[in-house]
Amino acid sequence: IVTSLFLGVILYFLAGQRQIIEKFDRESNKLKNQGFKIISDGIKICANINLSKEDFIQTLLTE
Repeated sequence: IVTSLFLGVILYFLAGQRQIIEKFDRESNKLKNQGFKIISDGIKICANINLSKEDFIQTLLTE
């Protein structure tokens, strides 16, 4: 009985850990799609800005 309870507790924690990992993967994929990159040091912001020449000149003139 003790062994089966022990195995039940282990399986319960493993299932919880799997759910946490799946949630982390979903959230990190959302961040990647928004231009963030998760690295070992933290989160790196990757900006992919595409301006036409006209837009670039307009931003220079308005500053």
